[in-house]
Amino acid sequence: MKKWSFDVSKDDTLAVKGIAIMMMLVHHLFAFPARLLPGTHFNSLFVFADSTTLEWHVSAFCKVCVAIFTLLAGYGIFKSYSSKLVPGDEQCESLLAFFARRLKRLYFKVWPVFIVFVPLGLILGKPNVNTYVSQWIRNALLLETNFNFEWWFLTEYVILIFMTPMVMWFFRRKRSNIYNDMVWIILLNVFVTRILAGFVVKFPYAAELNVSYFWIKMSIALSLLPIYMTGAWLAKYDVFERVINSLRTSVVKRVLVAVALLLVAYFLRDGWRQPDRWGIDFFDFAYASMVTLGIVLLVYRARVVKSVLVVFGKQSIGIWLTHSFFCYYYFQELVYAPKNPILIFLLALGFSFISAWLLDTGVNGLARLAGHAPEKVVLIREEPRRNRFFRNRGRRGNGRRPPRESK
Repeated sequence: MKKWSFDVSKDDTLAVKGIAIMMMLVHHLFAFPARLLPGTHFNSLFVFADSTTLEWHVSAFCKVCVAIFTLLAGYGIFKSYSSKLVPGDEQCESLLAFFARRLKRLYFKVWPVFIVFVPLGLILGKPNVNTYVSQWIRNALLLETNFNFEWWFLTEYVILIFMTPMVMWFFRRKRSNIYNDMVWIILLNVFVTRILAGFVVKFPYAAELNVSYFWIKMSIALSLLPIYMTGAWLAKYDVFERVINSLRTSVVKRVLVAVALLLVAYFLRDGWRQPDRWGIDFFDFAYASMVTLGIVLLVYRARVVKSVLVVFGKQSIGIWLTHSFFCYYYFQELVYAPKNPILIFLLALGFSFISAWLLDTGVNGLARLAGHAPEKVVLIREEPRRNRFFRNRGRRGNGRRPPRESK
């Protein structure tokens, strides 16, 4: 029996991912004018009195896309896989198998893009790609991302995968409830972004640690961890479902709440910035939740809009992996040729989507020729809404009670 009349579905999260990947393109296209080559520029749609542009303000807010993907990763993993990490369950998946399965899906998405675009950089003579074998191996394994710096999040995602058992333990502890868990997540956010980060930066004996490979990678993952845990918190306590079911009967209320959430998130993040050294805002766990809920509310029953966003959401990881090759490394002059920001965005989105779709289609075709259907290789895998983390573990087999024996 369904607990709620509306459940956040796979298409809902894909629609959010579709918007998030578009936000990422806006962020990378217009937030870093210093990365534009000489002679490459765009004509701003509006310039404010303080000489800042509309594109800069919007693209700075769109940095929240990283938090949205992190939030959805925590949300999706908790919904889909929490039961597989329950100790004592006869169907419990080993930690080694869990890590192997998640990493396999990730790398099988990265490597086709790597195989096509990195050698292309050598052919085109681009300076971001070199011929050192060790660098190729480290970049292919996501230990380094100097061939494409915008892949940095994938390294942090790998670290978050290894932190997932700890997150699941946190939500299974005896005194876990909706309020206590959020308080602890906020305290963790304060500790890792304010206390720990400040200590490492200011403490003289930690100077070497502050510039070490380990701390650079781990500090970003620790900044993302509260957002990741917030996604799991939203999933465990059905927060989205509670809000949406209270508003689903009134279109006006639903739209007003959605618009209010999006506007509040925008103006707070734009006007009251609290970024850490990596550009992750202290309140991104809240902003990402607000934007995600706002999008889900807006696309509720908007089947045509949702179906379009789902198409982009399905290719969101491929677009993430390919778009910076177009807007930064290989074809920047072509992407910015229209000069109009809207046309620049559409051109970059078109190139990235087509590349991602062609690679995805090619990989799936090769897998079929090899004699087996490929798995859907996405960062967030969602299964039917039934949450096995809370299932009756006393039953066995298919969950049906065995027939009574006749006397």
